[in-house]
Amino acid sequence: IYTLSVHDALPICYKLIVYFAEGPEAWEFFDMKRDPDEVVNRYHDPGSQHLVAELKSELSRLRKRFGDED
Repeated sequence: IYTLSVHDALPICYKLIVYFAEGPEAWEFFDMKRDPDEVVNRYHDPGSQHLVAELKSELSRLRKRFGDED
């Protein structure tokens, strides 16, 4: 399980989670300001795709940096 959260100077936080297990990856994306209890997975929400893409890119960068690539 990888969790990547982004906190800006503003009180906004997003969390992207990917689960690796036997089978396909499973992704979750939460808007922590609107949904602090992480009830609504916005991963497939068209309005969230630019944020999902940014967080996936950052997760990939960090995995490479720390030698945690597939």
